[in-house]
Amino acid sequence: MMSAHNSKTAVVTGGGTQIAHDQTKALVAQGLNVILLGQEPLQLMAVREELGTQVIPYQIDTATTFDEPLWHHFIQKRVPSVSLMLFNLDTPQEDSLDADFEAVINATAKNPYFILMNAVKQLTPNSQIVTVTLPKFKIDKMPFYRGALAAQQQLFQSIGAFIQYTPKQEHQPADWLKMAKGEEVPEWLRIDSNDR
Repeated sequence: MMSAHNSKTAVVTGGGTQIAHDQTKALVAQGLNVILLGQEPLQLMAVREELGTQVIPYQIDTATTFDEPLWHHFIQKRVPSVSLMLFNLDTPQEDSLDADFEAVINATAKNPYFILMNAVKQLTPNSQIVTVTLPKFKIDKMPFYRGALAAQQQLFQSIGAFIQYTPKQEHQPADWLKMAKGEEVPEWLRIDSNDR
């Protein structure tokens, strides 16, 4: 079973966070290559050193300018083998807006993550994109995020991404593996069939 997926690639965002590390470790163990996107080069390289050459680190920072031609070249080279994309939006601090979260909500054609997600859907239409967003208990406490999340949800739905709200303690590596192998997405990942 594992050998059948050796050529497959998963994209994991949020490199440097615990959830991204857990996902990457589980996917590498399944035999997938993992493109790990994050803002801190040292954190990305530490994961590669720990888990090996199946991890392909790429620094991307939505808060600053990025090399668009180089990004498109990277996408054209890597995306055709992508079978799964896990888009992690980490819970922001109570008093500040998470930069990635804001970037996605305000996504334009120039947003690198939106460019990547569109490319994944166009070049590998059978791949799955799962967005890991704010836990419900956080959203309920912050009215602003309810509106922001609605905007984000609409954006992701436009390219056919799964939308999920998951408290961090509920993440199970086995569930990422099911998605990587094209199996049924676990019920706990869904909030509404219309979000599919």
